[in-house]
Amino acid sequence: MRRLSVVVSALLTLAATAAHAQESVLLRVGGQPGQVARYRRVIETFVRGGPMAGMASADTTLPMSRITLHATRTLQAVTGDTMTFAETVDSGTFDSPAMPQMAQALGPRTMQPLLGRTTVTKTDARARIFSQVASSAQGGAGGGGRGAMGGGGGGPDRAMLALPAAAVRVGDSWSDSTTVPPDSAGAGGSTTVATFKLERLEVQGGARIAVISMNGRTMTNAANGPQNFALTGDLQFDVSARRLSQMNMTLTGTASTPQGDVSLKVHITNQLM
Repeated sequence: MRRLSVVVSALLTLAATAAHAQESVLLRVGGQPGQVARYRRVIETFVRGGPMAGMASADTTLPMSRITLHATRTLQAVTGDTMTFAETVDSGTFDSPAMPQMAQALGPRTMQPLLGRTTVTKTDARARIFSQVASSAQGGAGGGGRGAMGGGGGGPDRAMLALPAAAVRVGDSWSDSTTVPPDSAGAGGSTTVATFKLERLEVQGGARIAVISMNGRTMTNAANGPQNFALTGDLQFDVSARRLSQMNMTLTGTASTPQGDVSLKVHITNQLM
């Protein structure tokens, strides 16, 4: 009898797991105007080669630069399927573990344009960006390119999320492309083409979380011409709160500079606080 009850319990567990795996979920960004979320974003850049190679640490696990930002993201308006978000950089730090002397020289100058910057982004319910404008604390405005790729309020990770067109089950994949336009001077901007996969659904602290992997490529515009990078990462999307709760992303490739090509890797984490 005991063996039978154990077998029945195991079968019920398997059935529940299978039913959970077959459950479909509709992933959509949403909320009410005035809702506020605070994020911590860390952008680490690893460089090999280039003019500063001789001055940098031989330890390749140390990033050449590390920017840490704390930002407040407010849902300003919802009009049909269009949502307007304003994200302001509240505080931030710059460090250079691979070359401390650079941090001492460039730290304040690097952070000055970012602190207080507000990026206004318009997206659809699938999180696809179609408008992004960044303005500094001094009131200057530019297009989405600098805000997206310069570590400002928008963040490069914001441009690399596209939720599926229909409800999905665990194991389902979808592909999409997103574009951040260049600024008013024609600088910056990026296009990302990626494939996403719903890896699993889980519960974290009472929240229902969709864990999604992504792989693709992103093309950015730089002063020395287009740059092409491989993209890998994963994200956690809060299904009930309808917002991003965490994203980890790595860009790898070769960047062209006036002094020659350098091997570049950028690792970005963006986490709801």
